Amino acid sequence: MKPIKYWPDWIENTNLAIPQQETMLSASSKYLLQVQVMSAIDGQRSIAEIGSLLAKQYTMPKDQAVAAVRQVLLDNL
Repeated sequence: MKPIKYWPDWIENTNLAIPQQETMLSASSKYLLQVQVMSAIDGQRSIAEIGSLLAKQYTMPKDQAVAAVRQVLLDNL
């Protein structure tokens, strides 16, 4: 009987290309946002101010950016 494998070949063989997957792209976006929010915390800025920074950077509505900042902070409490 062949053993059951729990990971893809590219985990075991480090020379194989890592395929692009939607879950990885989504996770990388999430982690990038977390890093940007956390690095903007300086003891002076508010959620609204950090949201404004992200809104400008990503040319997105400020209310959406503020909601994203709030969610990142809630997820990391």
